[in-house]
Order: sequence, then C-alpha cells, then structure tokens
Amino acid sequence: GVTNENLPPKVREAYAWLILNVYVDVDPNTSDLDDINLNFAYPELNDNKDMGASRDPCVSRAGVRFEQFPMLAEWINSFLSRNTRQNAAAVGFNNLLRVVLKIVRRLISFGFYSNIKDLQTLLTPIVLLLDGKKDSPAANVSESERLEWVKSQRLKQSSRND
Repeated sequence: GVTNENLPPKVREAYAWLILNVYVDVDPNTSDLDDINLNFAYPELNDNKDMGASRDPCVSRAGVRFEQFPMLAEWINSFLSRNTRQNAAAVGFNNLLRVVLKIVRRLISFGFYSNIKDLQTLLTPIVLLLDGKKDSPAANVSESERLEWVKSQRLKQSSRND
C-alpha cells in the first residue's frame, strides 16, 4: 500500500489515512500531551511506564502495544529521508507527505517515539523538509529558476507577515 512507490500518490495518501485512522489514532492510545500534570506526590512517582517503552519498541510510554510500530517507523524514517524537499507542482505527493507527518505527530504524542536517538533520527529529515531551501516549483527546473522561485516564495511569506 503506502510503501509501494509504483502506486499514484493519491492512492498512497489513502493508505496513509487508513494507517492513521485504523492503527494509530485509536483507543487505547492517548496523547502524552493531553493530561499534563505538573504536581506530583514524590512517594507516588514511578518510572515503570517509561521503562517498558525503552525495552520493547512495540509498546508506547502509556503501555499500549502496537506490533507494527517498528516496521512503520522504519518506513517513515526511510520515506522522510528520501523526501527532504517539496515540489510545488506535485500536489498529490505533497498531500501524501502531509498525512505521513500527521502519523508522525500522533505517534510522538502517543509516546511511541520514546528515546532521544529515535527522535533525532526522525527530526533530521523533517528539519530539512521544513527548511524549504531545496524546494522547487516543478520537477525539471534549472537551479537558477529554482532559486528565483524560492526567493519569490520567501518574499511572499515575509509580506504576509508584515
């Protein structure tokens, strides 16, 4: 499905939505960010929830088991590493990328990415993608055309912020 690069981006996007809605964004997954409690009784502190996540990559920090997580995380890392730039004309592919980033957001908020090494591996291509310096208006443009387009996009963005 989503890993098959021979399928059109729109079909892969549908598979990504399916993964998000059937496997990721379901009970009993809960966001670590929803119930932030800054007051703790010291005798009640227990780090066993976090210990389980660090030992078994299929278990979130909340203790939820997701057997497919290692395979999904490996594909996400590979997909994002290969796609660190956007092509404005590739709307279908950009929509697929958007859904993959939604899956990543949910997996992080549910506590499946629970150690620094995994987060660093994940964030490196995301930062490159968000940087936008390598983005282009279409697939086959010269470097000078691409740079001119990037410059015009930044000017548009800065004028919106004024």
